[in-house]
Amino acid sequence: MLRTTFALVTAFCLSLSPLSAATVTTTAPDLGALSATSLSLPAGSNWLGAAPDQVAGSVGGQYRSPFEGLGAGNFGRIQYWNLTTGDSATLNLGWLRGAVSLLWGSPDNYNSLTLINSGTGATQIVVPAAGGNPNTVATTLVTVSGFVFDQVKFSSSRNSFEFSNVSVASVPVPAAGLMLLLALGGLAALRQRKAAI
Repeated sequence: MLRTTFALVTAFCLSLSPLSAATVTTTAPDLGALSATSLSLPAGSNWLGAAPDQVAGSVGGQYRSPFEGLGAGNFGRIQYWNLTTGDSATLNLGWLRGAVSLLWGSPDNYNSLTLINSGTGATQIVVPAAGGNPNTVATTLVTVSGFVFDQVKFSSSRNSFEFSNVSVASVPVPAAGLMLLLALGGLAALRQRKAAI
């Protein structure tokens, strides 16, 4: 009985596992509103290993501020996160999340996000569809949802990856509720087995 219950619970949990492609939505950002919280990170999160560089302004041929749209003289002092060629940094969120949003400076196809569920080992890689020229790609507020994760890896394979204003959302209530019910069902089955012994 216990093996059957465990097998059914495991099969059901795997059926809920986030193996489908994540949904990516983009919106035009309000740079003025985001500038005050540019280096904000989700509560309880921390960088695993080295954090990305904190930089401000733009340096030709190296990196370009995601706040450049605020106009000359208005963006040079606003700090943001930056990774250069071949660098990556992983943000540990502390618990499972259902969505991440960030201000993506120039969403070039040589930069990527990898959403990681450290409990299951499942990953979801998000690469923008944009071309590789940072001078032609505008800053975008990107939201990735539809995948349950507890870590976000930021990577750049060329030039740089400029980003800021990282925020996350909880796992949607229906999925979290089902997982809780499954856990309670498993505990009830263990209790019945123990009582029968």
